[in-house]
Amino acid sequence: MNKLELFCGDTVKLKSRKRRETICSVFSDDSCQDDHIRVNHVIKNNLRVKANDIIFIQGCPHVKYGTRIHVLPIADTLKDTTRNVVQQYLHEYFLDAYRPVRISDIFIVPIKTNITVEFKVIDTEPSPYGIVTPETMIDCQGDPVEREIGESSINEVDFDDIGDQVDHPDRLLIEDALDNDTSVVRLSSTTMNKLELFCGDTIKLKSRKRRETVCSVFSDDSCQDDHIRVNHVIQNNLRVKANDIIFIQGCPHVKYGTRIHVLPIANTLKGITRNAVQQYLHQYFLDAYRPVRISDIFIVPIKTNITVEFKVIDTEPSPYCIVAPETIIDCQGDPVEREIGESSINEVDFDDIGGMEDIKEILKEFIQCSNVYDEIYIRFGMAPSRGVLLYGPPGCDNLRDNNVSYDYKLSERLINQIINEIDGINYKIKVFIIGATNRPDRLDQIIFRPGRLDQTIYIPLPDEKARYAIPKIVLRKCSLAKDVDIKLLATVLCGESSASIIEICRRAVKAAIHQLTENEQKMEQSKQNNDSNVTNLIIKREHFEQAMAYYPRCCEALDTDIRKYEIFAQMLQSYKYGLPFGNFKFSENMNNNGKRL
Repeated sequence: MNKLELFCGDTVKLKSRKRRETICSVFSDDSCQDDHIRVNHVIKNNLRVKANDIIFIQGCPHVKYGTRIHVLPIADTLKDTTRNVVQQYLHEYFLDAYRPVRISDIFIVPIKTNITVEFKVIDTEPSPYGIVTPETMIDCQGDPVEREIGESSINEVDFDDIGDQVDHPDRLLIEDALDNDTSVVRLSSTTMNKLELFCGDTIKLKSRKRRETVCSVFSDDSCQDDHIRVNHVIQNNLRVKANDIIFIQGCPHVKYGTRIHVLPIANTLKGITRNAVQQYLHQYFLDAYRPVRISDIFIVPIKTNITVEFKVIDTEPSPYCIVAPETIIDCQGDPVEREIGESSINEVDFDDIGGMEDIKEILKEFIQCSNVYDEIYIRFGMAPSRGVLLYGPPGCDNLRDNNVSYDYKLSERLINQIINEIDGINYKIKVFIIGATNRPDRLDQIIFRPGRLDQTIYIPLPDEKARYAIPKIVLRKCSLAKDVDIKLLATVLCGESSASIIEICRRAVKAAIHQLTENEQKMEQSKQNNDSNVTNLIIKREHFEQAMAYYPRCCEALDTDIRKYEIFAQMLQSYKYGLPFGNFKFSENMNNNGKRL
């Protein structure tokens, strides 16, 4: 409190990284660690944070006394409590307490032992916050409000409140699934018996990020006990990835839907006509009895390697239902844009990149400064870096191969166009530009000027750790035989680019699939067993041996090429910063006012 120049009883504004704000009073507690803040679950709910998250605090001394506040109870917390009783305890809650409130905040009013009612602040005068005094008029006229989508109950027991019990029956580790059925998950028969589930049952899945979805469950004994096999579509809806923990709950009372409203995501249409979209959408749901939930995204295959992503806008009944043959599928309306923070299902994440942890951290820092802390830069009249250039050998981050003929005039026009686009971006708009090339020496130096692609990162050939990580990431949806030595593979592939390593892995998978499909009897078994053999595809050492036997060892970057990149880095350092100032220090004979002592 001394560091922040705060006094007991001061009003402060708290802000989370999710751009949620609230105001409250602050008091001293020496049992609290330095640089920590102790808040209860009500404030955490309003800020959408949990323990060990970071929040930002700011003194707010100019909050005025409120003349009027309008609050309404949350409908599902009334529990037959009469309006007169609610008003009585609401006034007692604020009596002589001088509580600060903010519009959209939710707070708890105790009624009786173990009985509470949640209220939401609808309006304040002055807006958007004020302090409730004995003179403040407390208006609670109006119908109780419904809880908004994504707004959880304050008293709801969260999964973070449960200790880490590895064998807890409804906590399951995620496994990647190969199939593209966006409404099906698979469990081992042992796990299904433990959870008292049957094949075809509808279940609700929930992640620690408070994301939910519904799907059907089927048995698959190739899945490990206490693991759940879900595909990338369901993982995207839950904002999880392989080896994360999700929570499962039987949902037997999901009703057949009378109507669902779905719309395609705009950037996935790729010129496909509305009639074609509607045709394939109805085929996707035909006799499949797929459960859907509002805000879920699913993939509809159109043609080979062409898919369209759809978003569930509404369901009747809400918020989820099963699509039956009688369900009306409404897809009228303009395509929707992807929401902020909503990634593409096929999008590549940092976790999909093997090795290079230091480079990933630098990139994350650049992007974080540009998008998360941009308001701090703007407050001090500065603009964060908006661009970074990645450069390195072919096969690592290349946009153009060395063998492509170089047209100076064409390149000059392209560079000028890029510079004009970068210079035309308003610094208040959250845009971060990433460029990549394997010939940085051919770029005009003006593109590296501050305010443009002023940050450069060298992407080298993968080291041994990266060469070990890349096959594991590429083959994470496949099963590897125990005799496949990835460490030996990483040693043998020294000097190869990441593109070469990925291609070898692809060829090994292709060899395994070819071996599996040679036998007609196995093909018949795979159809009878719902593709279970394909799901159990095992990549063996002979598959890697076949892949490497026919793949040319190119060692795409020679020592001379590596030396060129080192020379470029030194040249770029000299261009951007010139000669160093040496050991510059301010004079020690200056006071705080800049005058000599």
